[in-house]
Amino acid sequence: MKKTIIICILGLAAAIMAQGRRENVIIKTGIGECPVAIDGSTVDVRMLLENIERRLNILELKTAEDPEYRKLFQPLIAEIRSLISLFPEQVYIVPVEAEIIHPMDEFDFNNLMDELSERETADAKFEFLRKHGVEGRYKIEQLAEILKPFDGVENKLEAARILKDNIVDPENAYLLQDSFTDETDSDRCIRIILPWE
Repeated sequence: MKKTIIICILGLAAAIMAQGRRENVIIKTGIGECPVAIDGSTVDVRMLLENIERRLNILELKTAEDPEYRKLFQPLIAEIRSLISLFPEQVYIVPVEAEIIHPMDEFDFNNLMDELSERETADAKFEFLRKHGVEGRYKIEQLAEILKPFDGVENKLEAARILKDNIVDPENAYLLQDSFTDETDSDRCIRIILPWE
């Protein structure tokens, strides 16, 4: 399983190495999807491992509150940490068959925002997102722009729910903090994008 994931990530790097720019994309294969950052031909392995480590820390804190859960999950957490330590620092790019999913380009995104802004009510905006918005993929920064035309916290959260599966860089969900005046509301939105937070 670990080798398959490594090969998939490396295949993504091979597919876009000629582009020579840092990009957040999603690699989609038969075993699932994985968001990853690519910088030219380099896969940022440390970023991926730190991401996993951070989530393990959150899981460990949550299980610490309940001794029964701690007893169940601690061996699994330790096993995952061991696997992380075995992850290679040097990676070799090998081609694999994979679909690379890019975020919506600026031109199409501006058109989407223009059409969204033409809808006068929240319900009309929701209907537009459910019908047309879900056809695209977005960076967190683009999601923050999509939330702006919605009045009220609950409406912003509902828009985030509609598009949560269309985000190519969910690990950057913390950037949505600026979309809300109250930290509790921003935390709710982050949990929509990252339900394990």
